[in-house]
Amino acid sequence: MNKKLLLFILPIFLFMGLFAFNFFKTEEIELNSFNYKNSPDEPLGSLLYDLTFENAVNKFSANVIVGHVNESSYYSDRKSMYSIQVIEDLVGNTESVTINILTNKNILETGEEYILFLNSIDSPVYSEKFYVLLSEFVLKIDNNNQLLRLEDSVNMQYIPPFVDESKNNLTFAKSYINKIKHENIYLKNPKKVVVDEANSLNDLINISDHILEITVVSAENANETLLAVKYNVNEIYKGGNLTNINYLIMPTGIEEGKKYLIFLSNREESVTLATRKGSIIEEGTDNYENAIRLLER
Repeated sequence: MNKKLLLFILPIFLFMGLFAFNFFKTEEIELNSFNYKNSPDEPLGSLLYDLTFENAVNKFSANVIVGHVNESSYYSDRKSMYSIQVIEDLVGNTESVTINILTNKNILETGEEYILFLNSIDSPVYSEKFYVLLSEFVLKIDNNNQLLRLEDSVNMQYIPPFVDESKNNLTFAKSYINKIKHENIYLKNPKKVVVDEANSLNDLINISDHILEITVVSAENANETLLAVKYNVNEIYKGGNLTNINYLIMPTGIEEGKKYLIFLSNREESVTLATRKGSIIEEGTDNYENAIRLLER
């Protein structure tokens, strides 16, 4: 290539490269002073990532929605379950018109709209899927589509979330979230889908990684709706290499001294029920006898 031509073209390419880098580069939004005050019943604990808006979107949340608070119901002395109408999915797909969010009492206001940063609790040990809220980033949407962040959950005091006032609105937030959400760690590595119920006992056997007959030694409350169950293994019908599993988290209703046939699946670094319904079969029931016949064929 002609040297003069090269000297002419090279600066153009360098300029175009720098322009493209700066055009596509996303700078973090500066937040107003972050002094989140939580209820004494709400321990903050240690967070794995810094509390930036970008981390709220891409590292703390599997779902970000615009939602309307329909109502709240009692869950425990410290917690409420909120029924939320999903107006728009901004990150992920809730696949539902209405979802349930478990969080501290009185943190959300009935009748109000918010941008909510969520993580799903979709485990087969629960009777239905629900979400938990990143309470440090509760963004309330006022009647003019302006944003206010809950700064003090004890006295329900709000502040504008961003230093730049022009960015404290729903339109900007939606646009910015859409721009950066390709970096969301949950979109890159989706969670394993929970099977609600197997079509048949044969299907349940096929989808299970472990099938055991156990006798329950003890069943202690793990939380309001779950038990920590210690057990003895009577028979292994499938899988069963669970020497490092000291107990199983199971729904309430399990009783000490009784025998159960349990169907389990590997999930992340542990095991849990294979399906939300039908994975625990008590000895003496018709399903128990039918399952044993299929397993011993």
